[in-house]
This record gives sequence, C-alpha cells and structure tokens, in this order.
Amino acid sequence: QRSGDWTVDGSAREMGALQVYGGSHVTAVEWSVTNACLAVYASSDRGPLTDFVLDRWTICNTGALGWGTINGVSVYIDNASGRFSNIHATTASGVLVNLGTPKLTDGGGNSS
Repeated sequence: QRSGDWTVDGSAREMGALQVYGGSHVTAVEWSVTNACLAVYASSDRGPLTDFVLDRWTICNTGALGWGTINGVSVYIDNASGRFSNIHATTASGVLVNLGTPKLTDGGGNSS
C-alpha cells in the first residue's frame, strides 16, 4: 500500500497524522504535517511491521510531550523494518525515535 501527497494540520497538537500498528509493504511519501501531536506513530503492536517506508516528509510544530525532550517526539517507530529518508522537521518539532528490533534504516537526506 502506498499513500502520498497528504497535508495534515493537527489542530494545536490535538491529533496525530499517521498511525500504523503492523502490516507489510506500507509506504507513505510526500506528507506535510503541521501542528500535530505525532506526525507518525508506527509499531508492531498488532503484528509485525515490515518494509515500512517513510520518504519526503515535512514536519512543522509537531511533537508529543512527555518523553523527556524539549519539543517532544514527532516520529515514533518501534520494532519495524524498512527505511526513512528525506524527513525534514522544522520550527519547534520534536525528535524521531527509532527503537526496537528490527529498526528502520536511515536512508539519508534527513534534517531537523
């Protein structure tokens, strides 16, 4: 499955943009996310998450607070295989958390 060219305004960090709880061959490209709690929450909570791809994202003023960082977490990925690339976080956005086994591969072109 591929989704692309989405624009999401999270209404003062009251909602998130993309949530994935398992699956295979999930690709999300060319998303623009502003004012969201989380731009991405992806995990293997409900089954393996494999070949998960994030590419060409712009994230602005997005981040869930409470994870010990100043601006919170914008992208949270847990126990997923695949890659992330060309993720651009700007203006008061939180960090990208990529943890567990497996982890996504950094495909490059990322900035914050």
